[in-house]
Amino acid sequence: MSRWFLILGVLMACGGEKDAEDDGPGPAPDAAPDVTGRYNVILAAATGCEGESYWIEEWVEGALTIEGSATSLTFDFGGITLGGAVDMNKKYSFQGESEVTFAIDTGLAEAQLDIFNDGSFSEGENGCYVMDGDFEVVVDEDGLEATNCTIEAPIRAYQLEGVSCDGTQG
Repeated sequence: MSRWFLILGVLMACGGEKDAEDDGPGPAPDAAPDVTGRYNVILAAATGCEGESYWIEEWVEGALTIEGSATSLTFDFGGITLGGAVDMNKKYSFQGESEVTFAIDTGLAEAQLDIFNDGSFSEGENGCYVMDGDFEVVVDEDGLEATNCTIEAPIRAYQLEGVSCDGTQG
């Protein structure tokens, strides 16, 4: 019986008191970051679909707005809105589909796009995030799966405005 009291005493002693610095404000160490805000997206060279990179260039480059909470984010590329999430390690992913129509040299081009992107956020200057990721866009122009093509393209997006970002970088 005395052995149980000894074990209980050791367990209670190991519990200890919480440090005062642990009680401070701010997100828990295991919380996902708040990456919501406005971004400027830069698209690197897109490959695939026999050089028809307009399927991604027409809507990815430029403005991106991220809204929501860590587990339910919307990534809005000016009308193409995709659902996703970010985790406590600043890794993110989003996906969705969109029907698009673009004017090209030979007329109008229409397709169904299946869009996937994953990557990570890093903390840039002045509390602003930098988003690095890779797109995979499956283009279906005619409804036949056999003729689909895939575009792959890396991106980098710089946060312009957000919770900790005031847009003044430098």
